[in-house]
Amino acid sequence: MSVLSGTGSLASPAAAEGAHWLSQVSPISSTELSGKQAAAAWTRLTRSQHFRHFLSSHSIDENIMAGRMRGKMLAGVRTDSTNLPTKNIKGVRHRLKGGGQLLALSYKEDDTLMVSYRFDKPGQEPQQFSQLIEDKDGEDLVQVLAEAEDDDILVAPQGEFTAASTCRRDRDCPGACRVCRCVSYNRTCAANCCAPCAFACRTGWSCLGCVLVWCPVCMSLNRCCRSKRCLWRDSCA
Repeated sequence: MSVLSGTGSLASPAAAEGAHWLSQVSPISSTELSGKQAAAAWTRLTRSQHFRHFLSSHSIDENIMAGRMRGKMLAGVRTDSTNLPTKNIKGVRHRLKGGGQLLALSYKEDDTLMVSYRFDKPGQEPQQFSQLIEDKDGEDLVQVLAEAEDDDILVAPQGEFTAASTCRRDRDCPGACRVCRCVSYNRTCAANCCAPCAFACRTGWSCLGCVLVWCPVCMSLNRCCRSKRCLWRDSCA
């Protein structure tokens, strides 16, 4: 399945102050991966340094389902197999104006979802971004439980759950080791932003997974973000 959408290009992270690089993506064409292709792409992802570092996040330890998902993935790496229900994996490849492509993958079990993005363009280092998301039925607020960018895990340090940790942009956070990130989203806002997922969003289970791979920009827009906070880059430790 292919869908044409939008214009524009992928700007660098510094192109728009306070905006994540993913929010600058404007695909000119998007193609859904088959179940077999998505499963193969997810298997390659689990073998990458970025995603294995993401799976080491302590935040995953605190979510029972996420821990089970991680166990299956690591077992698959050891046995060189997918080891995951193919029907739970979705993938879309986006071709971008100005060159390059974005691969968006998601895997969901129950109310827990992992999503990962990889931007590739000849002559540039790849950019990668992954999140662990809690998407409970009947709730319009979607919580981000863990996040990783390239080789950095982003965490909320213990003892910093105060009003001072809220932010609007990176410069609101003290020191170069902290960045401002959205930690909760409004599901309805993101769904209304994504035309290709209008049908899928009639059923809550498949809605968010669809939006995350077809319309990554919708989950990066400030208007759909309900709360931000300063997170610590673990590479600074």
